[in-house]
Amino acid sequence: MKFKQSLLAASLAAALSAPAHAALLTSFVGMSVFGDTDGTPGGATCPLCDSTVSFAVWENESGNWLNDSFFANAGTAVALAPFSTGVDTAARYVYLYQVNNTDPLAPPEQELENFNITWISPPTSGGYLDTTTFSALSGAVTPLDVPNDHSPSLLTSVGNLIAGSGLVNADSLERNVISSPAVQNGTLAAEAMLFSWNANNRIQPGNASSVVFLTSDQAPRYTWAETESPGGFGTAGDVPSAVPVPATLSLLAIGLVGMRRARRG
Repeated sequence: MKFKQSLLAASLAAALSAPAHAALLTSFVGMSVFGDTDGTPGGATCPLCDSTVSFAVWENESGNWLNDSFFANAGTAVALAPFSTGVDTAARYVYLYQVNNTDPLAPPEQELENFNITWISPPTSGGYLDTTTFSALSGAVTPLDVPNDHSPSLLTSVGNLIAGSGLVNADSLERNVISSPAVQNGTLAAEAMLFSWNANNRIQPGNASSVVFLTSDQAPRYTWAETESPGGFGTAGDVPSAVPVPATLSLLAIGLVGMRRARRG
């Protein structure tokens, strides 16, 4: 019995363990240019109707990530509902995103109002850093990302966090059920965390949001995300999020079932 429990504990530890990193996770810093739909039936393709999402993942160094040097010039962290308990400053990972309306068409088309990010389970907190931008924010609209390929458009430096002007703070954050094939794989249901910029606060063409954040103790992986216009038209790409790889999920499920059986025995 003890051997079984030790084996199950080792399986769970392997499933839940995260790679050892410090500060910025360089494999999860860059940008994705959203230039295609999410593949839903009837979805249109508009390669030039782009938004660009700059992103970074930070690993907590000090026990309170807001005290880490990377956040020294960031604005106040504001928690959005449903995280009314505030910002989880002790979370292991901080997922940072900035949504840029880089539609290159003339005249400029619609503003942006939503940003969907795939998550298997809810993050521990989420919100925005008031009027904060990446210092090396890119205005590029190429190369286009290929949605659902678990890879971004470009791995590149986004620079430090600094104060910015003309940035749009997010109005709300909510859990949103999605059904993208890349994250569902026929059996795996998924949710998205949906940042919104409401009617009088949308991201206009040529403008950008403040940096928004989600926190988690789960290590990152590239997964499906989408930005949407008020008309419901969406363009999709890949950004870092806390979604375990399928093998890890299977191992975790096997371990949990085995623990139940061991306890019954």
